[in-house]
Amino acid sequence: MTHPSVQPANDVVDIHVDGRWLVIDPRGERVFVLNETGSWLWTLIRNGGYEPGRTRWLAEVTGEPWARVLKDVETFLADLQAAALVRPGDSAPPVLVDSAPTSLPDNYVPPAIELSLPLEVHAGTPLEKDPDPLLDPLAPLRFPERKR
Repeated sequence: MTHPSVQPANDVVDIHVDGRWLVIDPRGERVFVLNETGSWLWTLIRNGGYEPGRTRWLAEVTGEPWARVLKDVETFLADLQAAALVRPGDSAPPVLVDSAPTSLPDNYVPPAIELSLPLEVHAGTPLEKDPDPLLDPLAPLRFPERKR
């Protein structure tokens, strides 16, 4: 089954950190960390939608068999859909092979959600200090525990 064009779901929040996307689900309950290839595809998705023709281009660029890349991408898109991070696109965007949105890893790695973490936000609790996003890229997403 080839996925049609997909776009980010409404109310999805994403943050680009060190070549990877952190994507927060529409309910604000989980944060998903995408690997490098998944981040490359997410860039396509958020910049106008993913179009199935991109899998053939990805296979050519990485030297991987197209059938494998297609299967990997379909699995990744199904995972994004199961997490409510994407929705069907309004229309398929043009395939622009000269516009790779981010760099791909040196060796092909199937696109994947590397990590899925619960997002803990305590309403009304201010940050005690500004976190250093270079030391901990998820720090801006965490709030301190409420003192009782």
